[in-house]
Amino acid sequence: MDDLSELLARLLAQHGIRTITALCSVTPATAKRWAKGVTAPNRANIARLLFVEMTSRMISYRDSERVAATWFTMPNPWLRDNVPVRVLASSDPGSSEWDTVAQAAARFTFGQPADCALTDDASRVPRVSAPVVPKEERRGSDAG
Repeated sequence: MDDLSELLARLLAQHGIRTITALCSVTPATAKRWAKGVTAPNRANIARLLFVEMTSRMISYRDSERVAATWFTMPNPWLRDNVPVRVLASSDPGSSEWDTVAQAAARFTFGQPADCALTDDASRVPRVSAPVVPKEERRGSDAG
């Protein structure tokens, strides 16, 4: 298994198929082909996957993998109540929106400095749709 397949396997196990497909705007079958190494994601989706992997590790370091996975699918006050995975899916890699998601994850993980102005960062994030995974589906594993 190559590095990309291993990355996909880890992300699918931690975040589930619905979150990964929402992140990359692909079907479950496509994500599974990526995980098996049959096909490969484009550069933008590789960037999305790597961003989620790094951010998940940061959050998991201070908390747990489950908390990290949940963080990506819940409305976030530092993102004007947008869902991190939706912000990443609807913006270009390396954009200011991605910087804002990274800052939100750091604030969640390490606490918010007293001099941070949330409105400055949040104003760059467009309003997007509701949570990716319905509440009742988040309770079980959807990695299969």
